[in-house]
Amino acid sequence: MKIAVLFLSLIPSTALAGVVSRAAIAPGASFAPLQLSAPVMPGAASLLPMSAPALTLTPSLAAPSIAPALAAAIAPAAAVPAAAKPAVAAALPAAARAEAVPAALAALLPAASAPEGGAPRVPAQFWADGAARFDGASFGSYRNLDWAERQKVDATERYASNGSQVFQSLNDEFRRQGGYYLLDSNPHAKYMAAAAVDRQNRPVILLTHDLLNRFNGRHEEMYRGAPWEFIASVIAREQVFFNAWYGTIPASAEKLAASFMNMTRVFVDLTNGTSRSWATDKDYQAVSGDRSTYTQWNWFEQLVAASRAAAQGVGTNSGHLLDSKFFSWVRDWTAPQDKPAIPSFQYSLWEQYDGRYYRPGDAKNGQPLPPGAPRIDKATYDAAANTAYGTDGKGSDQHGALNQQTMYGWIIKWLKDRFEV
Repeated sequence: MKIAVLFLSLIPSTALAGVVSRAAIAPGASFAPLQLSAPVMPGAASLLPMSAPALTLTPSLAAPSIAPALAAAIAPAAAVPAAAKPAVAAALPAAARAEAVPAALAALLPAASAPEGGAPRVPAQFWADGAARFDGASFGSYRNLDWAERQKVDATERYASNGSQVFQSLNDEFRRQGGYYLLDSNPHAKYMAAAAVDRQNRPVILLTHDLLNRFNGRHEEMYRGAPWEFIASVIAREQVFFNAWYGTIPASAEKLAASFMNMTRVFVDLTNGTSRSWATDKDYQAVSGDRSTYTQWNWFEQLVAASRAAAQGVGTNSGHLLDSKFFSWVRDWTAPQDKPAIPSFQYSLWEQYDGRYYRPGDAKNGQPLPPGAPRIDKATYDAAANTAYGTDGKGSDQHGALNQQTMYGWIIKWLKDRFEV
């Protein structure tokens, strides 16, 4: 009990902006007040339809009833002829540069981690609609959070809701649907968190031993695991998969990009981080003790770069989200490790619609997708693309004005308000 009181007493209950240690502040740098303008999200919580898995899970807390209305499933479409290509295809970007991904990002992935002599473990199985289920035949290490872990997560939810409207929105919907947490007690699991559902179709977020209990040189409970601001951002990343506003986007590289955008935004909301000043004490090191392997900084840096390119490319055939290193990391590096069981996350919406690779500069550009690759119809593509990044692929409408009712336009506006773009 004393440990919990001490842990909670160290977390401020006031607004969190500015209560971080800053590094490399440029002389004369100015900091913009945080302006939040999240997309309007439907008030009624809903879950994507999914079949109940064979694994029965006991939640660690009583869950409220779930709203009965479920979003309609998106059925895979037949092959769409090239002649049906929408006008937006003509403005698709040039190839993104192939660059190595920093090893620091590995800490954010549910990457394969095998018991000695065993096959790689994948924490969740995803359907084509972006929802997930447990694979009961492969896993036996999930358990309810213990008392100290529960206190950490409760405190994280409480203070993150006070410090970030985005987290509050995502978390409120997650809770209304009966969402709860389990811990993967495997100490060798290499991922941070994963989204899934239980037999009752309640959303579940799997947290890892490393995220909550990594030994950081001190035995006191409050010093173990990641900083709570980092925990909140990773939780928000997984809550995107249960959020109705993003339900229009089927499983795709864009859907995964949305989750990482929200993760980055929540972390910045809670630490007031900027490209001129980063809260390294709140970031998490992929390699324990190695201060050069900060994880959140890598994603933020590339999201800012992508947003700047989009803003500069208005009215031109450049600056598309698909052309950014941020997007290529999600599609080509994160998706194959994070969600390998369902390939949809490794293909853009356009590729799933057109049935061919669109990756100029790559030998497979223009080639047909592999047999069995995910497909969507034109109506699904149009609705999803308009939600993800608008008519021009850069978060803008057909007149070039920033559209904050798109996922990407909303992020760019936020970064503009913070003087990053």
